[in-house]
Amino acid sequence: MKRLKLLFACLLSLSTLQAQSILKISGKEVKKEFSHITLDSENPGNLIVHFADDTQESYNMNQVEVLPNGVIKVISGDANGDKLVSISDAVATVNKILGTNNPLFYFDAADVNRDKVISITDAVMIVNIILNGDSQVEQ
Repeated sequence: MKRLKLLFACLLSLSTLQAQSILKISGKEVKKEFSHITLDSENPGNLIVHFADDTQESYNMNQVEVLPNGVIKVISGDANGDKLVSISDAVATVNKILGTNNPLFYFDAADVNRDKVISITDAVMIVNIILNGDSQVEQ
């Protein structure tokens, strides 16, 4: 079941890839242009990043983040990048804490308290945003 969820998350993220997407690996923006990302069949839990120059590299799923269309604005609490702060963002944040990978997880949006760590504090703050209806867009 877990592999099925990972496959679904990967397929969902692949459908959002566009020419202007930004690729981050281990939190650092990759300047090299990439064409697509696939599952690494030889290393479960890894993704293969296919670069435009026909090279490819394998990375742990937890290291890879794709920002569709070079997302510039961050909606504090919008951990899944759907432009809404909802319970699914709190769930995505808790899943990240528990080690479940989601290629559509937006670290900067989920790090509500801006301490550069995703923790239960961020999940609680997301719930507070939902309950108080005070999500704000940050540059």
